[in-house]
Amino acid sequence: MKVLRLQWQLWTADESASLHRRWVSLRELFEHAVEYAKERVQFGIPIAHQQVNSFKIADMATKIRCARFLIYSAAELKEHHEPYGMESAMAKQYASDICLEVVNDALQIFGGTGYLKGMEVERAYRDAKITTIYEGTNEIQRVVIASHIIGKAPKRDAAPMAQKRTDYRSPEEDDFCQRNRTGKK
Repeated sequence: MKVLRLQWQLWTADESASLHRRWVSLRELFEHAVEYAKERVQFGIPIAHQQVNSFKIADMATKIRCARFLIYSAAELKEHHEPYGMESAMAKQYASDICLEVVNDALQIFGGTGYLKGMEVERAYRDAKITTIYEGTNEIQRVVIASHIIGKAPKRDAAPMAQKRTDYRSPEEDDFCQRNRTGKK
């Protein structure tokens, strides 16, 4: 079975004068963070072996794998000419949400080094937010997902909203309001 090969990637701006687009794979950023965590020693052990960082690494790997499977699932449906709107919206929404989380975790692993100008993590962190905006915001993706699950909202009748509402006042309150408007006592 041939599955469409899709790579989930994020935008980064090149430092050159032309400012052209280039792609950086989130997976490569993750692998770079893991490599750094294995090399960086703090308190006598690599920071990758400190529980807080090992949990970050485990969560990052899990999120990336889940996003990849959602993408492959949507691609497989499209390849077989089956409806794939909901699955592609789920893949885009989840993948871009976890992009922010994974880049943030990678930046925490790199620490102060990650903020240095020109570092891959610094650029990825600056540009990760765009993944939740381009090609349909995540809020719109959620609308698409919800409409596939619960159906589209019924159309509202505009006429009842245009009528004056008096049903919330008692007759005494209505008389009081009428007198105050006209100035009669």
